[in-house]
Amino acid sequence: MKILSKEQVEAQLSSIQRDCKNDIFLDMEDIELITKDKDSVMIGVCENKSNNSSSKIITSIINDFENNRPPLTKLDGILVYFQVHSKYDTCMMLDAMEIVYNKYDNQSIDNQIYILFGTYCNDKLDIDYAKVTVFFALSKE
Repeated sequence: MKILSKEQVEAQLSSIQRDCKNDIFLDMEDIELITKDKDSVMIGVCENKSNNSSSKIITSIINDFENNRPPLTKLDGILVYFQVHSKYDTCMMLDAMEIVYNKYDNQSIDNQIYILFGTYCNDKLDIDYAKVTVFFALSKE
């Protein structure tokens, strides 16, 4: 888990390839919704090849974030990117996103957290492999 500048966030996002007809593409407006006017953005990246790999990855990244989150910050947005085979089970990604929503959606009325996700499909990957990149947008409390 590391903290990124806005330029580093943009570089990380631009390095995620988008060329498959099955991709769920996030455009710059989506990204701005998450990162605009935030004090910092933390990134977590993890990969796994197993049954329920997405859920295992998300759980690992969330635990790492919670253990390394800077004090006196509030979470304003989460952007999740899945890199998977085009035949990867979509339900596994949705199960992983359910973990995120259950943990962070509507934590408080005063602090709406935006949660978005996208995918990049690569048929050179194994069908049960997933790599997940999660961006956590933070503001000072």
